[in-house]
Amino acid sequence: MINKKTFYSYFSKTCSLLVISYIALSFSGCNAFQKEEAAMAPPLIKSADVKIKKEKAKKGNISEFINVTAHFVPENQVECYFKERGGFIKKLYFELGQPVKKGDVLAELDTDELKVKLKQQEIRFKKFKLHYDSIVNDPKSSELDKKNAELDLELEQLELDGIRDQLEKMTLKAPCNGIVTYKSEIPIGDMIHAYNLVYMISNSNNMVLEFQVEDASKLKVGMEATAKVLDKDYKGKIVSIYDRKQFQDENRAGSQNSTSIARVKLDQTPPNIRFGFSSQVSVNVSTKENVIIVPKTAIKYFDKTPYVKIMDGDKKTEKFVTLGIQNNDEVEIIDGVKEGEEVVVN
Repeated sequence: MINKKTFYSYFSKTCSLLVISYIALSFSGCNAFQKEEAAMAPPLIKSADVKIKKEKAKKGNISEFINVTAHFVPENQVECYFKERGGFIKKLYFELGQPVKKGDVLAELDTDELKVKLKQQEIRFKKFKLHYDSIVNDPKSSELDKKNAELDLELEQLELDGIRDQLEKMTLKAPCNGIVTYKSEIPIGDMIHAYNLVYMISNSNNMVLEFQVEDASKLKVGMEATAKVLDKDYKGKIVSIYDRKQFQDENRAGSQNSTSIARVKLDQTPPNIRFGFSSQVSVNVSTKENVIIVPKTAIKYFDKTPYVKIMDGDKKTEKFVTLGIQNNDEVEIIDGVKEGEEVVVN
């Protein structure tokens, strides 16, 4: 049994140890957890000054151009089509670019039904010829009988000649020497009407440039053009404009292509040029003098309506404008900007 003196001695030692441990832990805790450093402020970046680019609206001359790719074709061409009658296409013998000689068969219509009719008429004519011969050689035949037999035979001959003539017209032959520069796209077996173009043959060494445009309303015969051939510029003029529909398959339903063809004749034909050679052509379709002009980069759009930003000191004012002709670099201003006003171009 523990006496009181021993118990109090043990209790005092225990309390002393607890106090010492608590003090030690307090000091060690302060060293274990370091103070959190203050967050550094982000570096300040100075925004670059935006420099407004501006130019003054000026008066001057401006031209609008149409730039296209054109191809060299012979100047003189002959249209080839079935005359007086149409029919179903049986065969087309030549392709684009192929040479042809006068008299070559270009195309044929289906003649099977007509050939049967021809054979029947040939037999009929032979029968009437036999009858005519028997009447003429019979001494008992009267002059009236002989005359009637002669007239009957003549009628049969006319019928026979008519069928042969129709067959001849169902074969299309080349009217001249040359090369094929157009071929109809009509499929074999489709119906084609008389005077619908089937082939075009060129019989001249004189070359012109030909190109197609969707809208030819801006083009006129006589307009000046420049062609670049083998890095050299050649001057010329538009000599003809025609609707491509007349050179397409008018007999086919749904052929509604409105593409137009324009031709440019150069003042000097480049050397060693052959059919099909290409060239870049620029046509001056419009020129205006002494009009207000601004750079094309000054034009902005709001809901498809053009406007510009005009500088008045440090202030910018937006104005809607009416545009005229334009090219790659400049635009004519019909209304909205005055000469000398500064427009923003960036």
